Amino acid sequence: MSTGCFDLTCHGFVQTNKNIVLGGTIGPISIPFHQQYELNYGIFRDNEGKWWLKVKNSIAVGYWPGELIPNLGTAKLVQWGGQVFSHEVKTKPPHTGTQMGSGDEANNRFGRACYISNVRIKDNSQMLKYPQFVSTYAREPYCYGALNDAPYGKDPIFYFGGPGRNPPYCP
Repeated sequence: MSTGCFDLTCHGFVQTNKNIVLGGTIGPISIPFHQQYELNYGIFRDNEGKWWLKVKNSIAVGYWPGELIPNLGTAKLVQWGGQVFSHEVKTKPPHTGTQMGSGDEANNRFGRACYISNVRIKDNSQMLKYPQFVSTYAREPYCYGALNDAPYGKDPIFYFGGPGRNPPYCP
């Protein structure tokens, strides 16, 4: 028996808002060296045990019934970032040419790379807070990258992205 799923492969999501397409684009879209836009996303548990997906100033998209993910309330790990899919990743060259985000590397930071800011979790204290231990991971580091920029006294910003196929580094 296998458990877990990702994105739209998770059966049981109940969409309540038909104006937002799951797996589609939500705008406005930032363009490197131009106006940058932020979209807020959140997953929240209600009093009935439903896990709601909310976007753009708390617009409810839908929910996962609590019985589908009974242990989410006691999760030990939270992940965020980007993903690019290709059946050919790590199987044969060339690597997919699909960009992650704008296609810019994470270390190019604000205005160029994708980023996530104001990341918060709710722990046993029931207060929203930045996770205590954060690390980055990139499965294909020569194709895509991740960077957690956490300057002292400021809220951390998590940057990610990359060009995909990028000879000679990511053939």
